[in-house]
This record gives sequence, C-alpha cells and structure tokens, in this order.
Amino acid sequence: MAPLIERMFRYTWFLATERRDAMVREGRGDELEKLVAEARPFQDSLRRDAA
Repeated sequence: MAPLIERMFRYTWFLATERRDAMVREGRGDELEKLVAEARPFQDSLRRDAA
C-alpha cells in the first residue's frame, strides 16, 4: 500500500506544480497567492490533527 500512496503523492505533486507554473506564466500569480492563502488554515488543521 505504501508504494501506491507514494506514487499518488508524486503524481499529485507533479500536476500541482505544472498547474502552478502555468498560472504564473498566464499572469495569474495573484489568484494563485489567494488560493494558497485559503489553503493554509486547512493545512494547519491537518497538521494539528495528525499530532
């Protein structure tokens, strides 16, 4: 199961990185920053729950 999870993580990272780079190239950096800012609280809650 661990190799499958690792592979899925790598693919997700790759697609997210490609999409991020495309948004920057398209001049949508402000929109990207907003999306990141909105995701931070959720990310923090996941970290707290995992501890």
